[in-house]
Amino acid sequence: MDLIAHIQQDQAQRQALVDWRHNQEAIQLLAAVAESYRRSCMKEVKAIKKPIPVTAFQAETALDIKTLEGIMHANIGDWIITGIDGEQWPVKKEIFEKTYDIIRG
Repeated sequence: MDLIAHIQQDQAQRQALVDWRHNQEAIQLLAAVAESYRRSCMKEVKAIKKPIPVTAFQAETALDIKTLEGIMHANIGDWIITGIDGEQWPVKKEIFEKTYDIIRG
């Protein structure tokens, strides 16, 4: 390889490195702008779910439940919840115990 070809190849490699760094900086800048836009335009609020009473029963056999999202499977021990509009959905026993309190009486 002659000297001129070597210098041209070296310059091309250096330019590619500069371009890559420039692209990385542009990506980081775009990510920062997107995050700033999200925070300024989309007002984030904290919310807590309203305490709406539901009825529930624990599945004694495996069964399929027709939900608003389609057919869902419930295993033995899962809870089947019925909402205020009659809609039903299964909830795993562990999740039910963490997120629901049984009202006695």
